[in-house]
Amino acid sequence: MSTENEIAPDGALAGSFFLNTAGVERRRYLRVRPDVLSAILIVNGERYVVAIRDISTGGARIANAPLGLEVDDRIEIVARLEDEMVEVGCRVARVEENLICPTIGVEFLAVDKADTEKLLSFVSSIGMELVKR
Repeated sequence: MSTENEIAPDGALAGSFFLNTAGVERRRYLRVRPDVLSAILIVNGERYVVAIRDISTGGARIANAPLGLEVDDRIEIVARLEDEMVEVGCRVARVEENLICPTIGVEFLAVDKADTEKLLSFVSSIGMELVKR
């Protein structure tokens, strides 16, 4: 198993594309898989340490999420991207509850311009790093 950063279409798992019923890629943003990216997930004032498995400027897939979250729940994520802190409100878009590693997919909501630029810079830097290899 590779520990290098991987790049994939938004939401893709194991490098595969998710197609809609028309057979067209449905993701709007390029997602990258960082080697290691921890974050704090804030749910109703409670804080949880989670791992961001992939991230784009539009959302992320988060492992080790607390059980009990549902689609459309509102949460916050605080993460250090390179040397920049980003705090963003999210909508839970997908829930994969399992007892070993609960995972959620989130859509970023109302990201301010500065945090959007930090996200874009982070995603682009990993993408550019891969192009150079």
